[in-house]
Amino acid sequence: MLSCTSSGSFPARKVMFHVPGASICSRGSDRQGSHLSPPPSSHCTLWPLLQMKKKDSWKAEFIKTERKKLLNYKSMLVKSLQPRIYCPFAGCFVEAHPSDKYIKDTNVKNHAEDLNALINKLALDIKTWTPKPGAVLDLTLALKDPTNSEAITNPPANTKIYKDSWEFELYVDELNSAIGCEIFKYHSWIQFYYTWAGFQKYNLVVRVIETDDDFEPLTDGYDYLVDFLDLSFPSSRPDREHSYLEIKNRVGVMRSVVLHGRLWDDLYIGFQNHISRDPDIYHHKFWNHFQIELPLCKPDWDQFLQQVTPIQDTETAYDESGILSYCTVL
Repeated sequence: MLSCTSSGSFPARKVMFHVPGASICSRGSDRQGSHLSPPPSSHCTLWPLLQMKKKDSWKAEFIKTERKKLLNYKSMLVKSLQPRIYCPFAGCFVEAHPSDKYIKDTNVKNHAEDLNALINKLALDIKTWTPKPGAVLDLTLALKDPTNSEAITNPPANTKIYKDSWEFELYVDELNSAIGCEIFKYHSWIQFYYTWAGFQKYNLVVRVIETDDDFEPLTDGYDYLVDFLDLSFPSSRPDREHSYLEIKNRVGVMRSVVLHGRLWDDLYIGFQNHISRDPDIYHHKFWNHFQIELPLCKPDWDQFLQQVTPIQDTETAYDESGILSYCTVL
């Protein structure tokens, strides 16, 4: 548990709470008041690079260089903003699930302690605090007198910092419960969903492939194309010149996102997909829409089920993963 106490009011501008590893480019939270050049990639934007066909030694060196650049950028940013107190928080996470071990081993991240140490060298007037479980920061005392040792209460020595056991099934089972949902018996859910999403008139063709945890395509999973120029669903890529994305999504997460109308942050930031693109261009308009501009109300799947043609119950079967393996549409 992390605690912040205050025995009085304080000006919010004097304290900066910050996620040290988040991508400033995508979040934009640090752009206010800063005249620094755009930051290097962070761990939130580096992970797709791990799936590129590069040698592990090349990836490790690239990530090491970017990590150092990011550390320097953050420290210069804090120095330029001159907060009285700087606290990097929520930057400590572990890619804990066994299926994400490669990401965990390869995507080494900066530590809050290293960032604060660098800030302390560059800006002696800025007080830094590294939050830990059981630590307490009294903001009022710290702002009144940065040298007051009572402003910070540190946890006992050898306090456990990182969680090392998880109830994966509690969360994975909830995601996977969407796999066998009735709407996915009907191929027309695809058109219904993307019509609801409302993104079109953009020359981009996306292929979406449902996969297992190892990103291997499922024999009976969905594999479809969406042409966002006219919001059509072709069986093959169009002949015209166009940008192309191929997205392999873990089936449980993808279907849960579709079913509940959630933002695609659950896919993009959660290590839940592999992405390839041709040409190698980031389509901000596309990702921005599916990350922050989806309708507030989830798709009306009850209405969808009322519109579709029933499937013969006797011809419906699922494999062990809950994927529709065979059905006949009347």
